[in-house]
Amino acid sequence: MPPVQAALLLMLPALGTAADGDALAALRALPATASVDARLEQRALRPGDEAAEATVLHGRLVLDPPRWFLRLTDPEKEGWRQTLRGDGRLWEDIEVLGPDQDPRVERHTGDEAAIERTLALVRRDLDRLDRDFALSATAATDGWHLGLVPRDPAWGWIRAELALDPAGRVRQAVIEEKEGVRKTILVLSATYGAAVDPVLFTGLGP
Repeated sequence: MPPVQAALLLMLPALGTAADGDALAALRALPATASVDARLEQRALRPGDEAAEATVLHGRLVLDPPRWFLRLTDPEKEGWRQTLRGDGRLWEDIEVLGPDQDPRVERHTGDEAAIERTLALVRRDLDRLDRDFALSATAATDGWHLGLVPRDPAWGWIRAELALDPAGRVRQAVIEEKEGVRKTILVLSATYGAAVDPVLFTGLGP
């Protein structure tokens, strides 16, 4: 699974109840997230791992459709960083392995389906998510829970859920993968609707 997909769940509610339908309809009525600049923390646990053994990545996610930017760093690997960014026409994957290392750069045309799904998760674009997931939702005292089960059993995911604030904005994501890895992504801070720094996209494309 590309790191950007992991740019993004709590308790999976049962599918198909009337309450789910009402909550899902209410979520559809909320405006999707337009732009965001967020700081993230991802903790990945493999089967048998204790909480203290989680693999931790820090990230910055910027979304300004059609542009998007994700930078990941590893507190255990000095100088390592991976940057993914795109503008709907093309996207880049830039990885630096360590201090004084030349970056590895890959450029691709268009946005892959996996990237489109991830951006739809961040934006809570339910119409786009409907194509690939069976959706369920429940209201909570502090917002919403949005559950997702992939329609394609060949995917590496088993299930996922977004914990949303009352405005429908993502606060936490949990993804359970078939090999038993559980990834929890926390939104540590986020600014919505602010102007995006154009420097993040300098040099994108030819």
